[in-house]
Amino acid sequence: MITIPEGKRLRLTVGSEPVASGIPLIIQNPITLSLTSTFSPLLGGGNTKMLNVLGAAFAAVTKGKIAFSGQYEQLGFQQWESTDPLAFSTELNFYMGSTNLNDAKREVYDPMIEISKLVLPEGGGGAGTLIGPGPSVLSVSDKVEYSFRTIVIEIGRVLRINSIIIKKAEPTFSNETDENEYPIWGKLALDINSLSTATVGMLDNRGFEPTIGGGGYTDTMNSLAAKKIVS
Repeated sequence: MITIPEGKRLRLTVGSEPVASGIPLIIQNPITLSLTSTFSPLLGGGNTKMLNVLGAAFAAVTKGKIAFSGQYEQLGFQQWESTDPLAFSTELNFYMGSTNLNDAKREVYDPMIEISKLVLPEGGGGAGTLIGPGPSVLSVSDKVEYSFRTIVIEIGRVLRINSIIIKKAEPTFSNETDENEYPIWGKLALDINSLSTATVGMLDNRGFEPTIGGGGYTDTMNSLAAKKIVS
């Protein structure tokens, strides 16, 4: 049995309940975070265009003896306007035999479907309307610790975000199946954003859940590929 490194593990909880409890969510590739802020000049163009035109005209008439413009170095000073939510993409891998269950439905199919549902609305709203995915707007309040739809994510000991949205899920199921016709492996590509603006505090968040299970999952990512298991 090969221990899966903590950095390859992703944890999701919805409300206070773990998603795919007992099944390792194994990250295939390194995580690249997208952190973006928008800046703009301190002062807009305004009347500087007219001064530029006049300056060019004076320079032409006086053969460069009188030259000026409406531009100053300080006008280019960049001020912060906004910061986007933290964003990243990842791919999770699921394999039959990744736990002692050795059950393709429970280890591959069920957790992939469970996570994919977090992207979609569901019925149950008044007058036949849909209830959108993601947490309620009330979850931005400090007085609301958890919403039943608030999604928390942890990636190893690198990142913990207390409220995210999953914008896109692309599940891929193998056409190799077990005796019950469930896929024996699958991969799930996810596009994830923080619910709110990325901040320094978001990156400084170290409120990780304690590691459970001591890493006792079989690393089947390479072993299955090497054996080329087919049904």
